[in-house]
Amino acid sequence: MRMVNETWSMESITCPYHGWRWGKDGVLQSAQDAEVDFSQGNPCGALSLIELRCDRWGGFVGYTMDDDGPELRDYLAPMPALYRNHPMDAAVRVAWYRIKVDANWKFVTDNFSESYHTRTAHPQVPPWIDQDVDSGRHEMWPAGHGRTVQPMRPSLSDRPPEGVDHIFRHILSAWDIEPDAYETYEDFALQGWRDLKAAKQRLWKERGYLHYEHMSDEEITDSPHTVIFPNVTISFLPDNLIFFRSEPVKDEPEKCWFDLWCMAFPVEGQDEVESIMAGPKPLREAMACEHCDFDGGQGVPELAGQIVYQDMELAEKMQAGMHSRGYRDAHLSDQETRVRFFHKVLNDWIEGRKP
Repeated sequence: MRMVNETWSMESITCPYHGWRWGKDGVLQSAQDAEVDFSQGNPCGALSLIELRCDRWGGFVGYTMDDDGPELRDYLAPMPALYRNHPMDAAVRVAWYRIKVDANWKFVTDNFSESYHTRTAHPQVPPWIDQDVDSGRHEMWPAGHGRTVQPMRPSLSDRPPEGVDHIFRHILSAWDIEPDAYETYEDFALQGWRDLKAAKQRLWKERGYLHYEHMSDEEITDSPHTVIFPNVTISFLPDNLIFFRSEPVKDEPEKCWFDLWCMAFPVEGQDEVESIMAGPKPLREAMACEHCDFDGGQGVPELAGQIVYQDMELAEKMQAGMHSRGYRDAHLSDQETRVRFFHKVLNDWIEGRKP
């Protein structure tokens, strides 16, 4: 009998069929007629639910049905080492969504394994994350994990039109850097980025950014967008974590569940954060998950205009396009190497070859 549905927090688990109550340690606590109607002995304290292998990393709990599978940190390697300076356990989940999208689950990993689409699909990104072809660092590991590390500075290729307010000006000003002090746009983007590193290292403590204490220059000013094989993506921004996960919908291969968690590191004196993917949010734990259908965007109007909303729009249109008589195969750029790599590792698993 299935005893728990969705996400619950409870002190014990009660079976809805016969009322047996199990503790969080899995041991049976009480059962109807336990002492008088079991010739083989009172089951309370003697029976236990089957234990599931689980472990923790950075506040996340991972589990596996495979008794012979690797330990969690071995499976995730090298991510625990790469992100050891991020105080993940302290992150507050300020937005929590589970959205049904009309697309196969693999589209999400394809999409987050490259940023070649960003300049077209997400025009709000180039003013604060440089996604030019020669700016990012693309990394891949044999188990299928990968990441793209990009500077959080303006793109030199995609510049806002004259007279349009620039978000990087506000970022510099917030750290006491004069944005008009630079003679050229190149200086504004490149030297401003270097000056921002220095300002953050100098002012973090008095500004309450205590999570910067052990973070490097790259970690406080760059964006490592990380895919954990096969279906989890985490963006490690200096002040935010953004967690994405896709899971198949049973018996519906052209639909998936898309999980979005927007998480923020607490900063002294802040009671609201910009969650990047879900807009401004109070700096407190979201107590309930928002379940909805994307429905072409109608199911989550509050996310309209956000990056992740645009990605879900793309996902549904791409899924429809795969049925086009005009579709034969993909002609991928070198920036999309990680897309090819994901499908290679996935095919290896399907054919019985562990990477």
